[in-house]
Amino acid sequence: MKHLLTKGKIAPIIAFTILSIIILIKNEHTQILSQLQSVHWGWMSISLLLILLYWVFEAKSLHLFIKAYDDEYAYSKVFKLVLSTQFFNGITPFSSGGQPFQIYALSKESKFSIGHSTSLSTHNFIVYQIALVLLGSITLILGHFSYAKVYINGSANFFTVVGFILNLLIIVSLCAIAFSSKISHRLLDSILFMLKPFSCAKKQKKRYKKWKSLVADFHHEIHYLLKNKRLFALTILLNIFKLMSFYTIAYFILLSLGIYPVSFLRIILASSYVMLITSIVPLPGASGGAEGGFFLIFSTFLLHHHIASVILIWRFITYYLGLIIGFISYTFFHRRKNYA
Repeated sequence: MKHLLTKGKIAPIIAFTILSIIILIKNEHTQILSQLQSVHWGWMSISLLLILLYWVFEAKSLHLFIKAYDDEYAYSKVFKLVLSTQFFNGITPFSSGGQPFQIYALSKESKFSIGHSTSLSTHNFIVYQIALVLLGSITLILGHFSYAKVYINGSANFFTVVGFILNLLIIVSLCAIAFSSKISHRLLDSILFMLKPFSCAKKQKKRYKKWKSLVADFHHEIHYLLKNKRLFALTILLNIFKLMSFYTIAYFILLSLGIYPVSFLRIILASSYVMLITSIVPLPGASGGAEGGFFLIFSTFLLHHHIASVILIWRFITYYLGLIIGFISYTFFHRRKNYA
């Protein structure tokens, strides 16, 4: 895991952060500072509570999958793991580093094998994707036909739809791999074939046996958990609550800055669109894309001199706070252990 902490991984995040801030506050720094100084901390504390709930629901969802096998595994351990995961999600493109870290940490801190840990983490990711697409479908419909219609320009609309389609394809692909052993083995054969020039025949044979065993374990756990429909329904519901917590953050940031009246439903719809857009940005933390997506969507109903302050606070709460707390959690609860 140490290679993820190199300066080369963090530098792009810092660069994009500085660039985004410069673009946002250009010629408006005096007004932005004035708005930030007059923040209503009662409303702001609710925004902070909502990001905490986001992590709580994520941890609870993973914990329920783990409890299906180990009833004594403490929720507090899962919550610490989820906090540390925020750091690895934040420093890797498409949040791709969180899941491998989660799988590795689970296999080292519990009785679960790598294959078993992979299935648990993948289950949690699948139900998250299902919840994301379900809410995305609802918000795209409401956004075009409800009284809280969000008017977005052509480019924002394009990226929103592309984000939705991409997440839908992710679910289909994951389900195909998870539920079809034939597809999984074909994928495994393809990967090993590509690696063939880089390893000797003996190592190749040993690697194939090991990976085949992992795939078999993975499918066994998938089919076992599929029988528990109540667990799947409950974890999807928890992920819906998780996303709704995230989508509501912007609403209370607006209230904390004295920007009202604002339609609660419109904020939910707009935040959902931003989430879909950021999911296709191939940079750590969707740097630049998150700010740009937020500006494109929210500028359709917010005044220009308000939006810069909102983006700065929203971005800190939804991304940088998780990055900071995740690093602290990783440092104290995982890095000191032998596997870190």
